[in-house]
Amino acid sequence: ERFQSLNRFELNSKVENYLGDIRTLMKSANLKNNSVDVVITSPPYATALPYVDTDRLSLFAFGYTDKNSFRKLEETLIGNREITKSKRVILDKELEKNFEESILPKEIVSMLKKIYLLNKSSDVGFRRKNTAALLYKYFLDMHQGINQVSQVLKKNKFAFFVVGNNRTTAGNEMIDIPTDDFIGLIAKQNNFK
Repeated sequence: ERFQSLNRFELNSKVENYLGDIRTLMKSANLKNNSVDVVITSPPYATALPYVDTDRLSLFAFGYTDKNSFRKLEETLIGNREITKSKRVILDKELEKNFEESILPKEIVSMLKKIYLLNKSSDVGFRRKNTAALLYKYFLDMHQGINQVSQVLKKNKFAFFVVGNNRTTAGNEMIDIPTDDFIGLIAKQNNFK
């Protein structure tokens, strides 16, 4: 209210906000091709935070979930850190196939391969064993979401993605994950400049 009282901005446009899954944006928000003027989003960091745990109270208080469905919600989130062993095995096999050919940029696949092989050949705990599969899933999800954004965004309009980098240890090696660069590469694949 205080900001608006300054009368320094004149908004003569209709503004609509959408809450939905970026991976299914057109369906979840009922958006059509070339119908959006701007996209502003802050997707999760790649496996950096336990989002459901950090937001558990808010999610419950605002009625987005109950105590019995936290686990199911977490499984659906982009960037989650939890995975079952059987799901990891499936993702690892899929990732191995992507070493040769992938929809993901080669720079991403190269990093995933390095993490996967270092952790596979080392005596590491389950969290590190999960890292390559979870990162693979994260970048696939982001690819799918950015593809949706590219379809709904009008030509020559803007999309803002607030992303941050993180790092992981694979084997005994510290590996930086340049999420910002990788999201940029995915965006270029999806017709962004």
